[in-house]
Amino acid sequence: MAFIHGKVTVVSVGGEDMSVFGTSAEYELKADSHDVTAFGADFHVYSGGLKDSTLKLEGTYDDTVTTGPRSLMEPLVGTITELIYHPEGAGIGKPLRTWDALLTSYNETAPVADMTKFTAQFQGSGAVVPSEGA
Repeated sequence: MAFIHGKVTVVSVGGEDMSVFGTSAEYELKADSHDVTAFGADFHVYSGGLKDSTLKLEGTYDDTVTTGPRSLMEPLVGTITELIYHPEGAGIGKPLRTWDALLTSYNETAPVADMTKFTAQFQGSGAVVPSEGA
């Protein structure tokens, strides 16, 4: 087993590398749970259901007009775009996940004593496809 440092994470949104702005990526894959317990049981019995994925991307705001987070992601709010998530960095044989997702929100935070930050929330739309980088 090898531990992987988060600094090598790569996230692409709609074909654009957002890693240069990113400071945190939170990926979640979960499934619905259905209670199928029958009469006489002493413990619940569950069956899995539909899967669901989300990605939360946080980072430092950049005001570059054509390549900054605002200019790239704000127009995508409410639309489906391709996400590519490399938790171990990009490269041959390294795992990655690719899927389409709805950008549900884009948020900017401007604290008085820190840099302006952004957060983008994505809701998966369809299957997450795991593979390895080539």
